[in-house]
Amino acid sequence: MKLQVEAERKKRAYILESEGTRQAEMNKAEGEKQSRILRSEAAAQEGVNKAIAQSKAAESEKLSLILQSEAEMQSRINMAKAQAEAAESEKIQRILASEAAKQAEINRAQGQAEAIRLEMEARCKALDQLSTTLEKSGANSAASFITADNYVKAFGQLAKTNNTIIIPSNPADVTSMVTQAMAVYKQVSKP
Repeated sequence: MKLQVEAERKKRAYILESEGTRQAEMNKAEGEKQSRILRSEAAAQEGVNKAIAQSKAAESEKLSLILQSEAEMQSRINMAKAQAEAAESEKIQRILASEAAKQAEINRAQGQAEAIRLEMEARCKALDQLSTTLEKSGANSAASFITADNYVKAFGQLAKTNNTIIIPSNPADVTSMVTQAMAVYKQVSKP
């Protein structure tokens, strides 16, 4: 019986060994199969990942182009707006400068008119006072003196400002010049 048990044990060992080898080969085959499946899935996933990355890159580029286009359009709008505002500002400045020049001219004309009016009023007062004074006795002597003085001053001014020399017929005879001036005055003052 020992031999039989020994043979049975060997048989079982052989069967176990053979099943172990077979199981090992099956496990190996299953492992290779799983490995091929995983490699295939990894390759497929890699393709999917590439496609997703390309899609994201394309979307990002599209968004970038849209933003760049909008920025350029906004820039053109802003430039046009700035040019329009600059033109409007320049127009307003020209209008204001024109109005300022016009107002300055009006002010200058009003100032000249006021100066002329004041000068005329002063002359009228002076003439009224002169007329009143000339009606008094001895006023003719004063008028003769003032006329002679103004006559001499006028010749002095002409000598300073003009290249032409004006000489009365007898420059040394001031009395004659005053007499001539008084004769003109009397002719003018006759009623």
